[in-house]
Amino acid sequence: MALPAASNADVDRLNAAARAVRRAAGEVTGPEVRYRQTGGRTPALAVGDHVRVPRAASPARSSGG
Repeated sequence: MALPAASNADVDRLNAAARAVRRAAGEVTGPEVRYRQTGGRTPALAVGDHVRVPRAASPARSSGG
């Protein structure tokens, strides 16, 4: 499910709400493990969480001409 948001704070609130629903439904289980990311964020993940990793930027390509 995609949840549109205008800011990172909105994203954090939507993720927390969606995760609470999934945990209550038994879709996310077990203890949480925190991971440190660049920029200071420390997301907590547990079994059943879905993680989306953005594709790295592609290098510039030459048109050959």
